[in-house]
Parts: sequence; C-alpha cells; structure tokens
Amino acid sequence: MGNVNLDELGLSFVKICLQNYWGTIYFFGIFAACLFGIYLYKKKEATILVFYTAFLFLTIYNPFLVKFFYSKLGSDVIYYRFFWLLPISIVIAYYCVEIISGSKAYVSKWIVSVALCLVITIAGAPIKTIPEAADIPQNLYKVPDSLLEMCQIIHDDSNIPNPKIVAETSLHMLLRQYDPSIILTVDRDNLLHYTGSTTVGANSNPSAYQEQVALLEVVLYGNQEGTDSFISAVQNTKTNYLILYTNSTTNDYLLQLGFTNLGEYEGYTLYRTFL
Repeated sequence: MGNVNLDELGLSFVKICLQNYWGTIYFFGIFAACLFGIYLYKKKEATILVFYTAFLFLTIYNPFLVKFFYSKLGSDVIYYRFFWLLPISIVIAYYCVEIISGSKAYVSKWIVSVALCLVITIAGAPIKTIPEAADIPQNLYKVPDSLLEMCQIIHDDSNIPNPKIVAETSLHMLLRQYDPSIILTVDRDNLLHYTGSTTVGANSNPSAYQEQVALLEVVLYGNQEGTDSFISAVQNTKTNYLILYTNSTTNDYLLQLGFTNLGEYEGYTLYRTFL
C-alpha cells in the first residue's frame, strides 16, 4: 500500500486501495455474491450483515468522505486496514453453511462441501502448499522446534534474564511470541522498512536506525565490509546473541570476530557475541 496517495488519486483512492488490498485473491467477489444471496433470501438472522456492510460503504469507504475528511489524518499508506472491518469470513462461512444445510441427501452434502472447498481454495492464495499445511508442528506452541531449543540454550547460557537478540526474518516475529523475556534488538518497523516495506517508516532516531541497519547488513545479507560499524552496533545495542541460517557465508566471519558458535539447530546457527 506504499504507492497510494490520496491527493493524487482523489475519488479513486478507495477503489485503488481495495484493488491493491485484494490483489489476485477473489474473496471479495465471493463475499459480495454471498451478501447478495443473504439479502435475496431475506435471512433474518444475517440481515444485520447486509446493513453493517452498507454502513461501511456509506461512511469510511465513501470516496467523498474519505477525500474531505480522511485526508486530514495524513495516513494514506495504512488506510487499507479499514478493509479488515469487512465481515468477509463471517458472511462466506455463514452462506456456505446455509448452502450445505439446504442439501437434503447425505451424499449431496458431501458433494456440495467439496465443491465449496475447491471454490474457496481456487479463489484464494494459500500461503502454504498442501504438504506444508499437512506438516503439523510437533509442539503445542506451533513454532519450529529449533526455536524452542535455541531459546532454552540462550537462557541456559545467559547470565541476564532478558538477553537481546538479532535473528533472521523467519524467526524475528516468532521469538517474542514464544518467549517474551527475550528482547529483539531490531525494532519490527525498522526491520520491515529495511527489507523493503513501504507501509512503515524507519525509527525517528536516525542513529538508532543506522546501528540496527549495521546489524541487519551482516545477519541478513552477509555484508562483511562494515566491520567497525557492526562491532560498534553490537556494543552500543548490547546485543547478546545472533541467529543466522547455517548456510550463511557470514559464519566464518563471526568466528573470526570472536563470536562463539553455540550450535546448529535445523538450519539455524546460534552465536553468542563477545559481550
């Protein structure tokens, strides 16, 4: 959503945001069809969904109101979050249940159920493939087993209760979800901004952002040219541990700098810094 500008797009701003938000996913079309079906058959218990959606399009999705009122807020790049208010899942799920319930024969219910699952699958864009989705995590926390093991190693190794860590993007968002006692050296918005996201801005503190960039240059991209900046960033941010991919070209570089290899864990390597 970083390429939208209310002043430039004017009344077409809402339409463009909606198109960018859904992309190649066709759930909005299914949602509209289901909503029309609810209205057409006058399902009393679900009529509120029709009026609720209509209210949204008359207010916060109204191009005229958005142009003259929302423009005062100056937050164009996050307007798409208003689309989260659409009851997409509720409406589609409700109408699918109504269709299945309307089938009299047991076999018909199965056929309709399979057909609806296929429609929803084809209309969407699954993040995971079927084999990946079928690979259910063995632990209750639904995070990689390697993360559980590394967190335990970190706490066993550390002499402070809240160690600071810089990790690969694949683990960055999971670390504190599983273990809130661990502190992430790099701010979430800074990481997203650095990796190319246009929906967030960098930290308002330039020096802090540059120090975090120096860490990311090494951990994410294996840049070994700014050694002084990297070491200074480790010291200034008081970073205690790094998690890199095991096949990273930076591994030998970190050992040369005096970092300690604490082991490899299913594709990741854990390092203790010299602090």
